[in-house]
Amino acid sequence: MDVAAGVRLLFLSCIVHLSTNDIISLPKRSGYTGEFYNVVNQESKIVYLKTSKGALVGFFESVNVSSLVYEVKVGKDINTQTVIRNSKSGPAMNSTTDPNLLLDNTRFKPFYFIWSHNSLVIGAGTVVGHGSTLQWSNDKDVTVRYISIRSGNLPLDYIFELSCKKI
Repeated sequence: MDVAAGVRLLFLSCIVHLSTNDIISLPKRSGYTGEFYNVVNQESKIVYLKTSKGALVGFFESVNVSSLVYEVKVGKDINTQTVIRNSKSGPAMNSTTDPNLLLDNTRFKPFYFIWSHNSLVIGAGTVVGHGSTLQWSNDKDVTVRYISIRSGNLPLDYIFELSCKKI
């Protein structure tokens, strides 16, 4: 068995043990409020998203909303593009219409985010660094310490990367 097959098998084992308490459902809301996830000493995260018209993932230096470094809107403009911006609701620094980097409102779809060396990469799938990607590099030095998710216009369900134990 190759390594990739083993990773998929482990992943499936984790999904089977997922409880409904691990799924976070957000009502419609326009701002980042309260759900800041500490990612200190990390450089990547996998997030499973399910909604039809847009999920916003914010990357922050602190738990203060004014410390936003990057914002990714997956499924912007009724799920026709994904954009990276350097301010809340600001102009796109980079964008794509690649269907792999768009949402699916019928199932949870995995996306990975990598932040390091003043760059942000969003990719499709569960293997960090592989598959379709969108990236942007910032001119200034930034440190991402927290991630927050907001729903924008519709309810949103998401699951942060699962913590799995070897079985």
